[in-house]
Amino acid sequence: MRRFTTRLILSLMGSCLLLLAAGSHEWEAPDEAKKMQNPHAATDEAMATARTQYDENCKFCHGETGGADGPVAGMLKEKPPPFDDVEAMAKVTDGELFWKITNGKDPMPGYQKKLSDEERWQLVNLIRKFAQ
Repeated sequence: MRRFTTRLILSLMGSCLLLLAAGSHEWEAPDEAKKMQNPHAATDEAMATARTQYDENCKFCHGETGGADGPVAGMLKEKPPPFDDVEAMAKVTDGELFWKITNGKDPMPGYQKKLSDEERWQLVNLIRKFAQ
């Protein structure tokens, strides 16, 4: 099991490094995405599911508690946004977060095909908790 976990981490880190070739560009969600409302409540069960998804897909770059301090973050050309920044997160709508998780921007992959709509909305709820 330990061997598998080590391989998984190295694989994820390698994948992130391969995506570093992309240049910097604005990452602005369209207006219609900004207006989207999260249809899923932050229940205990939903938050547990989101935490599992976050740990598998996000924390290597975004960090355990959303501080943009994951083990891969320092290797990225652009540091991930800190989800624990209360002021910055207050300026971002749930719809924007959902759109960004869905579509991605190099080096972050989009998760439209990997995670269901519900799972992505649950991640939005979890990310919001980091700024509380």
